[in-house]
Formats: sequence, structure tokens, C-alpha cells
Amino acid sequence: MKLLETQLEETKNDSIFYKFIWILYLVPILSTFWLIKRYGVDVPVWVDQWSLVDLFEAIASIDLSSFLAELWELNNNHRMIFPKIIFAVTAFFSNWNIFYELYWSFSLALISFFIIYQLSEITNQTKSIFLFHATNLITCFLMFSWVQYSNWLWGFQIALYLINFCVILSIFILASFSKFNSQTKLKLAGLFCVIASFSSAQGLMSWLALIPSISALEGSPIQKNKRLFLWLTSFIFCGFIYSIQYNSIPVTEYYDIVSYNSIWDKFRVYIHFFLNVVAAPLTGDLIFAWILGLIITSCFIFIFWQSWIERPSIRHPFRTVFISEFAPWISMGLFSILCIFLMTIGRADIGADYGLVTSRYTSHSILLTIAVIHLFGLHLFRSYSQLKQSTSNHRILTYSFCLGLITSLMWIRSYQSLNIVKTQIYQPTQIAQNCLYLINYLDLENSQFFQNYPHHCLISIVPTTAGFSEQVKRLQNINLRNFAEDIPFVEEPDQIHGFISSPWTPEKSFSVPPGGIVKIDGWAILPNQPQQPQLVFLSLDNNQSFFANAYVNLPSPDIVKFMNSEAYQNSRWEVSFSADNLTSGENIIKAWIYDPQKRQFIKLSGEMQITVQENQNF
Repeated sequence: MKLLETQLEETKNDSIFYKFIWILYLVPILSTFWLIKRYGVDVPVWVDQWSLVDLFEAIASIDLSSFLAELWELNNNHRMIFPKIIFAVTAFFSNWNIFYELYWSFSLALISFFIIYQLSEITNQTKSIFLFHATNLITCFLMFSWVQYSNWLWGFQIALYLINFCVILSIFILASFSKFNSQTKLKLAGLFCVIASFSSAQGLMSWLALIPSISALEGSPIQKNKRLFLWLTSFIFCGFIYSIQYNSIPVTEYYDIVSYNSIWDKFRVYIHFFLNVVAAPLTGDLIFAWILGLIITSCFIFIFWQSWIERPSIRHPFRTVFISEFAPWISMGLFSILCIFLMTIGRADIGADYGLVTSRYTSHSILLTIAVIHLFGLHLFRSYSQLKQSTSNHRILTYSFCLGLITSLMWIRSYQSLNIVKTQIYQPTQIAQNCLYLINYLDLENSQFFQNYPHHCLISIVPTTAGFSEQVKRLQNINLRNFAEDIPFVEEPDQIHGFISSPWTPEKSFSVPPGGIVKIDGWAILPNQPQQPQLVFLSLDNNQSFFANAYVNLPSPDIVKFMNSEAYQNSRWEVSFSADNLTSGENIIKAWIYDPQKRQFIKLSGEMQITVQENQNF
């Protein structure tokens, strides 16, 4: 049965209403595509993505055993066989252009939404075409919400969208395709659950989440029990395979954890974390989040319970419509809850607020909100034709109010997310991309600045530079990335590009003890260019390599006045570093910027002579 079939046929194609509706559907889809295109950066990020170099190297060397070992290798606490295959194919097709990975995630989300729309047509019971599209428009806005910014802009998160796609497609297969028998549906759903399971640990939850949909398949009690037994057996077998050579990495290796005063304190933090993750797609407020999370979770549990008590039984063998229409959304919501539960077990020790401020978890938790919206609509409009007009109007008003509230919360949350992307994601990652391109000129192995300073220019893509140069060379050897080479150093440019302003003494030099702190500042510009420098690099003596960097981002009203241009309003820079980066005795420090148009390093005016004393008690 297709929802509103008569209305859909009568108003097709020529209706202004439908043209307007389809435009509304395109708004969140195109907005997210714009977000990816505008704020995506073509650079591998963090240890997870850089660890793929081993996989790429195994493929390039045509080493089958190494390739299979890398596919099976855990990434953090996850087996990511199928995402790794996607990464490998995409990398060798595009020279590891990260945008292709972002487009993969976007495409999987787009197909998933189309499947959800079809599922809504099958299950929806309201006769109002407006409410039908309102529900699916909210679903569309949630699916493409900017609150998922870290997943939209990090290619490594293909795994999350692949798992969501497999689960949603499995639910759709079990709920539709009447030309397939139950056995075929079960095999297809099982296949996609296997793909989900070996895409990340939360994919294993797909087996348990689909139990309501499997229970809703037609058949005798014996057939239903047999299917359930085979399904659970498949889940156990899949889990057993997953556990082979499994070594979990404790959360303490990456994060500081909470100190609990009692078991009840720990329980409170875990519950708070869980509710925060549930509410994260709609709010970032630390106080309101747990209340909203409790409301969403309670609504799901209530409708789940209603569907359970009204399921077909020996006393009521003909109650089939209710469970069959509710089961797909129950499976979707249950999958989300199980994923959130898994996240809570693994990450709640970091702190309850971490579940709210981390964008990565929202791609799974959004499915719970979507499921509740559809379940709430089904529950309100069940037996719609038998409702009194006044009762029907009250339910429509209630449902419309809830959709409006969700829309408002979602828009506010997306606006907040965009600000985070601009300030905390895009700019640091773009700077790191530029820095990575010049990596052959960074003295990563000998510079304590790059090894220990928490604000060096690569910090947003790698937590530590130890061994990073070697990893970059391996990547370059298999021709998946190119980095700058043979760049000239221009010590006497035709125009002024900036100065080392201070510290400045009458002798233009000063002394520091070993381990002392050196602070240098100045200003830097690229005259008559639209793109101004983001980084200043410091070199020592006559070396054509850099031991430190500074960010060009401080206000410079004096430079604006001096150069008579507003383009230079943030042209000042400053940096502090330990004297341990210098050699004992006299050191000449020079400052440089990179000109991408002329492809050269340009020296800023002035040099700093620093003497590191041999005696610490000078």
C-alpha cells in the first residue's frame, strides 16, 4: 500500500505546491554540499587517517598478505574492512584527494534519505499531504544537519554513513519488496548487516536493532522463531569473527578521565552522557540537553511499549498492521539507542559534557530523533478515519507544534555549528594543509618546537610530529601526495614584506640562559595580493629549514595606516619558544613567509641575534 496514492497522482508534476516542496527538499541537501565544498580541506587529519598510509603502501607494493593484514588491523577499537576498501579505491583513483571521501559520505547520506522517504510512504497513516511532507522535510533537514560538521568535513567518517546506509537499507528491504519472500529478505538484510559490522564496532548493533523488523515478517510462530534463532546465531558468529585478535585500546591513552566519588556518581555521569548524545543534534545547552534527551528517549520507549502490547498474539492473531508499520521505525530508533549505549560505555569516562560537544556522535543519534518523529506521527494518526474531527484537529496541532519546535532547535544548532566550523575547524586545518605542503623545509626531527609546542602549524592534523616526516616520505614514494621541493629563498626582495619588530636592544642582540624562553614578534604581508600570509617561519643562521612557526593573525592598525590598506588589518605575529631550540653561543634568527604565487620564501626585514649562555647562572 502506498500512502496518499490518489493525492499523489492527482497533484503530480503540474502542481505549484509540488514544485515548491521539491525546492524545500533541495535546501538542506544543497546547503550541506555547499558546506563540504566551502569548508572542506584536502588534507588527511589525525592518526586515524594517517594510519591508512600502511594500507596504501601494501597495495602499491602488490603485497597481498600485507594488504589483508592491514584490512583486518584494528583502527582504534574498530574493524573497518569495508571503509578501508573505499579509502583505497578512492585514494588511488584521486591521488588521495580527501574531497572524494567527503563526497562518498554525502552520497551515502543522500541515498539513505531517499530510502527513508520511500519507507515513510509505505508506513505513514496521515491523510494530510502537508503533514506527510512536513515530516519528511524535517527528516531531510536532520539527515543533512550541519551539527554533523566533523563527519561532513572528515573523510575518515565514511564508516558512519556506510553503517547508517546499510541499516536503513536493511530495514527497507524487510519492510517492502513484497515480490521477495521472507527468506530472501533475511539474506539480503544479513548481507548488509555484515557490511555494517565490519565497518565499525557500532555496526554490530545492526543485528539486534533489526529484530523488531524481522519479527514483523509474515509467517507462523514456528517460522518466526526459526528466523529469530538464525538471525541471533548469525549475530553471535559475526561477533565471534570480529573478536579474533581483538585488543581494545583504553580511553586513557587519548583522554584524561573523570574521577568518581562513588558508583552512583559514575552512574549519574553515564546517564547524563547518554542523554547528552541523544539531544546533541538539537541543542548544545548543557542544562537543557539532558531534559530534551530524556523526552526523546521516553517518547521512543513509550511507543515501543505500545507496539509491543498491541503485537499479534494467540488471543489477538489479526493485529498485524500496527506492528508492521511501526517496526521499521522502531528498528531505526533502536539502532540509534544501541549505538549511543555503546558510545556511553566507551567514552562516558571522559565526562558527561563530552557527549554534547562532540559532533562525531550525532550521525547515529540523529536517527533516534527521526524515528521518534515518524513513530509519533503514526501513533497520533492511527485509526485516523475513526477519529472525531475535534480530536483529529488537536492531534494535528500537537504534531505540528512538535515539528515546529524541532525545526527551530535544529536551525539554531546548525548556526552554532557553522560558527564552530569557521573558527575551530576550517582555518586551523587550512593552515595545516599549507604547512604540510612545505614539510620538506620543516626540521621536525630536531626541533623541540614542533615536537612539544602545542600550537605548531601541524597540530590540527597530527597530535605529534615524531616520525611524521618518514610517514610523509612513504606517502610521497607511492605518488599519492606531492610536497614542495626546490623552493628558492629570497633574502633581498624588491618590496617590504614585513619586519622582526622585537625584542630589540641597542646592540640588536640579547642573551638567554639554556632553557630560557625567547619571545619574538613582528608583522608580515604579501603586497598587492588578495591572499595574505597565514604563517611566518623562523630559520637559524644560514639554514634553509625552519625550526619554528608563528601565526599571522594579530590586529595591526599601525600597518593598515602605514600601508594605506585594510587588507593588512591582521598582519602582526608573535611566537615564544625555548632556547633549547637554539645552539649554544650566538644564533642568528631570520623570519620568512611563503609566497604561493611566485613559489618562493621571502625574508622579512631584520634579523635577531640571540646568545645562549653556557652558564645558567649568568
